[in-house]
Amino acid sequence: ILTRQIPSKTTSKDATKEFDKWNEQVPTRGNVETKTFTAIYKEKVFNPANVATTLVETAENSKTEADYKAAKTAVEALTNSDGKTDLQKRLEEVKKYIDANNAVEALKEKSIAEVTEGDINAVQELINKVKEDWRQNLIDDLNIIRTDKKANDQLTEAKSLVAKAEEDKTK
Repeated sequence: ILTRQIPSKTTSKDATKEFDKWNEQVPTRGNVETKTFTAIYKEKVFNPANVATTLVETAENSKTEADYKAAKTAVEALTNSDGKTDLQKRLEEVKKYIDANNAVEALKEKSIAEVTEGDINAVQELINKVKEDWRQNLIDDLNIIRTDKKANDQLTEAKSLVAKAEEDKTK
């Protein structure tokens, strides 16, 4: 007799069970009715498109290289369809963000004196390709680099002028 639980020796990982309902309380008088039932263990249906969609959503939210790669692998495994094409387009947007973010991070790693206007412009071009609602933090980071670069250039110019003035004074 099975009471109130599913047998521990199930072969399916699915938690879906279907039972006829039965009364768990044994009657204290009258006839005790014996009832049989069958437990039906349903196999989970693996849907690669749903898995790929979930992974793309995860990549869109995190915008990390690891999540992007996992989603890309799942999407590439799908058969050609409009759904696959849509997921690929969404992943292209994630990739644009990752590329722009990596470029911003590379500029942050450089000494500010080594950052050129060309570097800043190249990163700005990458940021311009990113979806508009994903750009702001990239723009903010690039603006900080621009401000630091401008301040460094002004400081360098001021030091040069002071050095030149001191040199002229000694002549």
